[in-house]
Order: sequence, then C-alpha cells, then structure tokens
Amino acid sequence: MASSLRKAQSLLSCQLCDNPNVIKWKCQDCVMLMCDNCKERVHPKFKSSETHTVISIRDVRTEKDDMSAQSGELQKFKPVISSVLKTFTTDFPLIGKIQYSGNDTIYCNYNSAECGCKFFIMRLLNESVKILQSVDISYTDFALDTNDDIYFGEYGDSKLQVMSTDGVTKTIFSTSPMIILGIHINKNKEIFLGLREQGPLFPVTDLCTRQIVVFQPKPIKEYAIEFDQNGKKMFSYVWRITTDSDNNIYAIDILESNCNGRIVA
Repeated sequence: MASSLRKAQSLLSCQLCDNPNVIKWKCQDCVMLMCDNCKERVHPKFKSSETHTVISIRDVRTEKDDMSAQSGELQKFKPVISSVLKTFTTDFPLIGKIQYSGNDTIYCNYNSAECGCKFFIMRLLNESVKILQSVDISYTDFALDTNDDIYFGEYGDSKLQVMSTDGVTKTIFSTSPMIILGIHINKNKEIFLGLREQGPLFPVTDLCTRQIVVFQPKPIKEYAIEFDQNGKKMFSYVWRITTDSDNNIYAIDILESNCNGRIVA
C-alpha cells in the first residue's frame, strides 16, 4: 500500500524539477505538469513559450468535459429538410454558373468543349425564363459588381475585362504572365482572382503556381493565397470563388482533368 502511494505521488511530481511540489499548471503545448516555481522560472526559457497555452490544473478536467460534450454533439446528426420552391425550364445544354441580380434577373453561362461558351442575361417568369441578352465570350468565370457590370477574363488570357450595362467592354488590368481562372467580387468591392501559370493544366507540380490573389478596386494587389501553414500548395485549379458575410473565402478547386474536385475554405 505504501509503495503504491509513493508511486502515485511520483507520477504527480513536477515534470520540470522532479520535486514533489504541488502541481498547479499544465502546458498544453509541452504536455507537461508544472509547479508554481517552474511555471514562472523554467518554462519561460523554452523556445516560443510565449505562444504556449498554460492552464490551471483545475481547468484540465473542465476542458476534457467540454471536449467530450462537443464530441457528443458532433455525433448527433440531424436531418436537413429541404424542398423545391420553384423550377424553371431552359433549353441550355448545361449551366456553369448563376448569379442573381435582383428584380428576378439572373446572369448565367455555360462553357464546354462540346457546346462552346455562352453568356445570358435572363428574366425569371412563372415556370420558364426569358432571355434578355446573349453574348458570345469565351471565358472561364464571371462576376457582377454592384452596378451589374460584368467582370471576366477570356479563356486562357491574363486581362481582366469589364462589360458595362450599355455593352462597352474595357480592360481593367493584366495579371500577365498568370492566366485568370475563377473570379469573385465581395461586398467591399475587392476582386478575387484564381490564377495559374502558363502551360498545361495538369499535373500540378512543385514548379506550378496556383493561387488566389485579392485586389482592391483601384486596383492594388492586397495579398495572395497559395500555401497552407505547412508550406503545402492549397490549390490545383481555382474554378470558382465566393466569400461569406465574414469575408471567409471558399473555392471550388479542380484536381484532375476529369473535373474531380473539392471545396477549399
């Protein structure tokens, strides 16, 4: 019994000084239990210790309970109830993207090797759509600004162009030598572009550059997103981009020539 007690006490010794001092702290990054003295004098000497999370030993159980509760909640799947509110019929071979403008007006396109590329402005009717305008532009993606001006980059090109509501097209800027892929404009009028280097789409090698670049309306380049925190490439082919109300970025990333892909957030 005495031997068991001594063993239990040794397990609870400070892991930095090995003295049977009262354990009061745990570093979650080092995964170490510490006494008051080592927390104040020894642990701060560790590399990057200022970024470590040190919690009271009393909070360890609470933290574990919280994690267990969260894990339990994740196991409780709830059915998602959805229903079709309305359907509209078109004779398009496919639809690549739809963007709503207001007043039952939508902008959409399709782009395929078999059917070519078409862009439409349409009005939603009761069960069908009325085509207000069609434009022959070969491009990968488009985006609308608050004035319903259409931003696009022609397929395989580096020029970001905009077509105004009166049909006048002009070039905003060039991303040369990078080719424009996905396009998005957020509520702050920032322009998000998916870009890639010249050359074949796949395979994506270490020499490839696949990124999302954010521009101010000026335009002034703000920042580029290409690698994760581990230095790994995040994208292969940024086909579509969007943002939520908190300006978090979501991208549809095509991984292979057969169009298999994923959503990157």
